[in-house]
Amino acid sequence: MKEAQRFLRRDQVLALLGCKNTKLYAMIAAGEFPRAIKLSPRIAVWPERDVIAFQNKHIAAQRPTPKQ
Repeated sequence: MKEAQRFLRRDQVLALLGCKNTKLYAMIAAGEFPRAIKLSPRIAVWPERDVIAFQNKHIAAQRPTPKQ
């Protein structure tokens, strides 16, 4: 059985990313952030795992890799 996924609404995504609406939609338009999934004509959500993956990618890009 597949594990249930949690969906986040726009306000939750903005709070996690620490940005404003304009920046979120600019990142989506530039292909830097995943597009929302439409549950209905008035409800758009993002899978929590997609938002976390975006955060982890940007955290890793800002930290230098340890030298071996």
